[in-house]
Amino acid sequence: MQLNAYLQKHFTPFDYATTQKILAEKFNLKNLSNGKKIFLCVGAIGSGKSTVIANLYAQNLLHYPYLSDKIVAEKLSSTGAPKSTCEQVAAATHKIAKNLVKSGHSFCWEPEDTNGKYLEIVDFAKKQGFKIEVFYVMTDAVNINLGRTMQRFGQSTTAQQVLDSFYGIEKQVIKLIEHCDTLDMFDNSSQFGQTKPRANAQKETGETFCL
Repeated sequence: MQLNAYLQKHFTPFDYATTQKILAEKFNLKNLSNGKKIFLCVGAIGSGKSTVIANLYAQNLLHYPYLSDKIVAEKLSSTGAPKSTCEQVAAATHKIAKNLVKSGHSFCWEPEDTNGKYLEIVDFAKKQGFKIEVFYVMTDAVNINLGRTMQRFGQSTTAQQVLDSFYGIEKQVIKLIEHCDTLDMFDNSSQFGQTKPRANAQKETGETFCL
């Protein structure tokens, strides 16, 4: 099932004023300090996930430790060990995430694995009493992702990898909707970096989502 069809079936749209009110409440510092949380930032390759996260930190809207495969890969390479594969980096990142959950620490996580194995950590965190808040970063067209990726990474990331990621992320988001507490969708299509939240919606169970 396509993501748009799923959303139309399971969500009721809000108006702009309600959207802004909910976002203001979400980023209230008092709310950020309540309970154990994972802020999960997901999106296709080239969607601009790191940009959205950087903007949230720059605006003092996020105050938790940040975890990503890139950071873990840099840490592993600094030890002088042979270059790790993507699978090894992802496994190391998942181990760190699981340890953070076990210790009860809230954190912001940008998973890079496209197979969705990080959902196992999400399920584990839910069982440990964590609240899962998802930031889904998207673009209107795959050409945007391709252009950004080729400009930033060159030939180290293939066009096919970008295409697979772009058209496969919907399946992950649909699964995440079933597991997370809140989900915000950000349109990061603008070449001027004017990332903005989409329309707001509420899940039938009463949980609030911003889409």
